[in-house]
Amino acid sequence: MIRKLFRLIFICIISLLLIDFSTPLFTQEREDKIERRDDEKKEEGKLKKFKERDNKEDESQTNHDGEEDDEGSSCFIREFMFNLTFEFAKYLVAQRPDDPTRFMSYPYLSNTAGFTVRHDDEFRRGFGQIGLNYEWVDDNLNALGVSLRGRLHSRAGLYLDYSYFREELSNNRSDHLNLFRVGLIKSLYINRSLILDLDLGLRTVSDYGGLEIGLHSQFFPAKPFVLEFLGTIGSIDADVFTQFDAKVGLLVNRFQLEGGYRILNWGDENLSGAILGVKLWF
Repeated sequence: MIRKLFRLIFICIISLLLIDFSTPLFTQEREDKIERRDDEKKEEGKLKKFKERDNKEDESQTNHDGEEDDEGSSCFIREFMFNLTFEFAKYLVAQRPDDPTRFMSYPYLSNTAGFTVRHDDEFRRGFGQIGLNYEWVDDNLNALGVSLRGRLHSRAGLYLDYSYFREELSNNRSDHLNLFRVGLIKSLYINRSLILDLDLGLRTVSDYGGLEIGLHSQFFPAKPFVLEFLGTIGSIDADVFTQFDAKVGLLVNRFQLEGGYRILNWGDENLSGAILGVKLWF
């Protein structure tokens, strides 16, 4: 009887010791999991924040009247932009390329000032540019891009831009973002040293899309420099999306080496970085 009692007491003591020893381990494991989750949230990166935009202002605001107002405003903006794009396309198609403006093969050809000339059949009615660029946002986030800008004649043309963003995260993870814009060009003003265009088209950000409008300018102050600016605004997923580019180019015959800065805003989120690139005039 006494032996059984001692055995029971011994087993209880061992059990208590095991419980006391294992509890900190389980507690530490649970704390480690919580810490890892917190680290993952911290390591979500700029791209995830940019795409989610704080979950659309924390979407916890469940005011149905406000939601209906936002949805109605968004539909109105999309319908307005669609109609504007459609009418703009019809206008461009109806235009006759009878403007005497001609373009050289590339700016400053044969030491000629600027880029455009008038009443010279030796030159062309249109021109094109194709470019590759690299954008640096921070040590873990950068992008590669390709652009195409072609003018059918002095009054109208087409543009296309694509950028692929990649961000390195912890634990060998990465995040990605695709930006794409395509649309029509309408010349607002052209002289020997300045081209000012209206851009109107479609913008997509990963799985979201919308219409946008913008201004694009190229200034040819003196050989071999080119100044280029782009500003756009549009509505994507009921949030305002804006882009602003400022670049300085250096022409070497048909090739243009350029550097500058780009600012992208979507809702309250921002992606900004330096750009380096090269263009070919054709």
